[in-house]
Amino acid sequence: MLKSTKILPAATLAFSMFVAVPTVVQAEEMSTTQANTVDDEQLATTIRTHVFLEDQNKVLTVKDEKTGQNLKLSLDDIDGDHHLLAPGKYVKSAEFTGPNGEDYTLDFWVEGQQRKELKVTNVDIREVDGVERYEWSEKDGVIHRMDKK
Repeated sequence: MLKSTKILPAATLAFSMFVAVPTVVQAEEMSTTQANTVDDEQLATTIRTHVFLEDQNKVLTVKDEKTGQNLKLSLDDIDGDHHLLAPGKYVKSAEFTGPNGEDYTLDFWVEGQQRKELKVTNVDIREVDGVERYEWSEKDGVIHRMDKK
């Protein structure tokens, strides 16, 4: 009986090692897949980093193409969803406040195939105090920007 108690733990250990191997491989595959996936939170982190690198007080200077002015806008919030324009090209919105209390919605154009490669390539003012300058429209599965007049 003593011999069987010594063999049982060894057999249990061997069996648990055998069962655990696929789990470890699956976890490695999943983490590799997740590392290559760009999600809303990673895009938000890219935008926060972009703003913070310009000014540690979360103030972003943006040229208003409509008025020609350079605006200093304070970051309030980053919206939840994003648009996928093409593989590796995204647009995500963020809410800002202007120097006189105006509300701005900015669209950040972000490019990169993987999380480590993401960078902001352009920033557009989409909305000022609730008045849209352009909107997004989907046609044949492709997202397009449509300017308002």
